[in-house]
Amino acid sequence: MFLIKLVKLFFYWRADPAPLNGEDVVIAQSFGLRNGGPGLSNEALVKIVKDIRCLKPKTLVIAQWEIGDQLGSFPNLQIIREHRERGKYLDTREVLAQAKEYCKKKNVGKKAIIVAHPEHYLRVQWAAEKMGFKVTPIFTQQVPYDKESIQPWTRSKTRFIAREVPARILYLLKGWI
Repeated sequence: MFLIKLVKLFFYWRADPAPLNGEDVVIAQSFGLRNGGPGLSNEALVKIVKDIRCLKPKTLVIAQWEIGDQLGSFPNLQIIREHRERGKYLDTREVLAQAKEYCKKKNVGKKAIIVAHPEHYLRVQWAAEKMGFKVTPIFTQQVPYDKESIQPWTRSKTRFIAREVPARILYLLKGWI
């Protein structure tokens, strides 16, 4: 099993989308940020969340703040703004951990739709599944990289993959995926 996971870390980069069916939560992970705004990647992720909400209007949405702030007075929205440990970077795993906590409190979240950048998607999905979510993967290939992002690793595919592979290895070694 470990060997299969190790192979996936290096060679799997796309989630296989599945039809929506009974999901009760959308978990939206941000990707990059521009000075003065969410940036192209997050704007595309916001559109995906809005499209899902049109199909599933009562679904709880839990979004990292770069996305959540763009949703306005969206009903049934929980925004994650900071790490629970003061001063720590709000990373993928922390967003999922807070989402899980919130779902438990609201007694929802057994079936989740993940909204994330395509190259980030599988790590988010694997980590969410490790935390107990049943994930319905969706198509997010239209989400671009933003060359003006303040996070250099989110400006291009080459930069992101160079950061993502070690992140995946770390997640595997820590038992998070």
